[in-house]
Amino acid sequence: MNFLREALAEAWGDTLEMVPLLFLLFLLLEEVQHRLGGRLGAWLREAGRWGPLAGAGLGIIPQCGFSVLASLLYLRGLITPGTLLAVFLATSDEAVPVMLAQPAKIGYIAPLLMVKFGLGVAGGYLTDFIFRHDGRPALAERNGGLPKLGGHIPGEHAHPVRAATMFYHAARQTVHTYAFVLAASTLLNIGVELVGFSGVSRLLLVGSPSQPVLAALIGLIPNCAASVVLAQLYLEGALSFGAAVAGLGAAAGLGLLVLARHNSPRDTLRLVGFLLAFAVLAGLLLPARPVVW
Repeated sequence: MNFLREALAEAWGDTLEMVPLLFLLFLLLEEVQHRLGGRLGAWLREAGRWGPLAGAGLGIIPQCGFSVLASLLYLRGLITPGTLLAVFLATSDEAVPVMLAQPAKIGYIAPLLMVKFGLGVAGGYLTDFIFRHDGRPALAERNGGLPKLGGHIPGEHAHPVRAATMFYHAARQTVHTYAFVLAASTLLNIGVELVGFSGVSRLLLVGSPSQPVLAALIGLIPNCAASVVLAQLYLEGALSFGAAVAGLGAAAGLGLLVLARHNSPRDTLRLVGFLLAFAVLAGLLLPARPVVW
């Protein structure tokens, strides 16, 4: 049991300093979401032919709720399949705050965001070209219009939010995100202790062309924890740049759950298939290491 405590203590020491910065980042995101969320949703709805470009731009903002917002707009027939996938491919959930909270790794963020934005735009327009005759608005009407999800659309708030509420939400996100970072770092330390770095490398398919596939499948897990774990593994050198893009490109988070619950199974499988294909292809084409700024 000593090595378990040592692994946890090492992970704690390596990551504890990120907590204050992580909280400040989530507090800033809360402010942006509550002030601009409704306008961003309207901007996405009204983007027209610029939908995939607007979707990729919205997806870059590190906030879980935007993938849910995009799914709800898609179910209402208000955005195209390409715009939806542009949001999914560009979004990274809590991965960006995790990286921003580690100043020593700051140079890894810009290349990742630029590539994911380009992937979202390219994948979105290609999807709309392929699906150009799918008649999505008519499908939404045949399914009875708006899905009755209850509550408000994430990012759209009808009344001012108290500062205490925003502090609470930011603190809760910080605790949850840091817990996943600490768990990922601890498990990596345990793996290195038990089987050595070479054993961990084999487990994560380091250096293998299959690693982007593995990372993309992890990213498909509809939970923000998947993106946090992928980001931490990338920063610690266990995932290549291409695999990180593949994993975070497929990490559409809770938006996938909304589709699975309210969309037709055939259409959902088609969209997930395209999402996975774009993410894996990008991961296979990209180099193992980014050009660090």
